[in-house]
Amino acid sequence: MRITIIILLALTTVSKEVGHDMKKIKYCCRNFKHGSKSVFKALKHEFPDLKQKKKDCLGSCRMCSKQCMVMIGKTEVVVAPSAEKLYEKLKHRIG
Repeated sequence: MRITIIILLALTTVSKEVGHDMKKIKYCCRNFKHGSKSVFKALKHEFPDLKQKKKDCLGSCRMCSKQCMVMIGKTEVVVAPSAEKLYEKLKHRIG
């Protein structure tokens, strides 16, 4: 019984450290050509419990057509000039 409680506490701590309380990350499928697809795959591999969703359009076409972008939650947009920089921003945000 004691071992089970310790394991549950450890798992709870790890999930908070990884930033799973962060809102869902949404990707515009039309932005995948700018490199956000590789960000989606890398984060899915590194943080399998992180909520990510692919959408046909996020309604931020002006930004989406020029650089890599994602939406966090319903309103916050994160942009970067390259997929690598977007990945770093999101990884820093996750924790």
